[in-house]
Amino acid sequence: IKESTMENLYSDKFDSLSDNNNEERNSSNNEELASTSTSTSKLILLNNQEEEVEKESLANKSVKVHQQTIQQPIHLVEIDDFKLLLKKFDPRFKMPCVNTIKMIIFDSYNSAVKQIIDLISRTSDTVSLTFDIWSSCAHDSYLGITCHWLTDSFELYEIVLEIGELDDHCADDIVESVNSVLDKFNINHKKVFSITTDNGANVKSAVQKMDVTNIKCAEHTLQLSVNLGLKEIDRLISKCLKEPLDVIKDVDTRWNSTFYSIERLVSLKPAIIQLHSTLNNHTVRKIRRGAEMMSSFLSSENEFELLNELIVILSPFDKATQFLSGSEYLILGFMTSMLEELTRQLRQFTGQSYKAILVKDTILNNLVERWEDPSEIGLCCSFLDP
Repeated sequence: IKESTMENLYSDKFDSLSDNNNEERNSSNNEELASTSTSTSKLILLNNQEEEVEKESLANKSVKVHQQTIQQPIHLVEIDDFKLLLKKFDPRFKMPCVNTIKMIIFDSYNSAVKQIIDLISRTSDTVSLTFDIWSSCAHDSYLGITCHWLTDSFELYEIVLEIGELDDHCADDIVESVNSVLDKFNINHKKVFSITTDNGANVKSAVQKMDVTNIKCAEHTLQLSVNLGLKEIDRLISKCLKEPLDVIKDVDTRWNSTFYSIERLVSLKPAIIQLHSTLNNHTVRKIRRGAEMMSSFLSSENEFELLNELIVILSPFDKATQFLSGSEYLILGFMTSMLEELTRQLRQFTGQSYKAILVKDTILNNLVERWEDPSEIGLCCSFLDP
């Protein structure tokens, strides 16, 4: 009723507006007709692009769902809500039971073992192994064994043969576990050219018992040298790890985590100083106590200068460690030149802090001691792959 009343009261104005709109429509008809084909083409192209984006988005979502699903425990298939979810996706889908899935996994594993046996026998004359012992959070020990080889066409292969539980860390048990894996994959023991391990006495003894060339892990050796140097500044390192940002945790077996903690602390220096000043000047006494607590571990200006110099010392080692962690290229041929470059940079370091110089000297001396006699294999690799 209100709309009709308004239309009657202002009919003249409505008519005038309508006439103006008609004139505008007539004047633009030619332009619209001329651009119709272009607009249609653009619309079709846009729709096609949207369809491609939608397909890609669905594909990405499918991959993410798959990745999340395979990380779940096998008994996920017994959860009613999960069954209901899959039924929503496809009412015809019948969920397999746990035993069926286990059987599928074992069948797939046995099939994969046969394929690996065939691949190794066809494409390799010799193989090299790497193995490492590690412990879970529950303190269970595991031995991981990886097989590496080059084909006649210089194609690099790397396959994890097994990650099995290890009862004891002694050399004899390690040898027994490695031999068992070699037998499972039909790898003749004489076919094993070298075994790369860390510097543990037990694993080195195990390789010696197997009468195979032992190559020490370069990454682990660098780690030992750097950790020895960082012990010279334990107190400062502990302060770095108490700063109020716990995104990066220090890890005992990786010195890099300490390096990243130092980098993060230095980057947060302005914010830390500002926070301390704000808390210290606050009118509420309880809040000012926060500044007092920060003062107990707040790094001084001299300590920040030391941290900056430590970053200069450790940065090349961080890059070297990342490079040595690669698996898609051969590393041994780079070791001689890499160690030469690391020692050169350490010798050229001109820091002002006594402790930074002490850290540098400790790392340098330990590097020289550990790599005083380059292995013949490493030198041959450098010569053949300069």
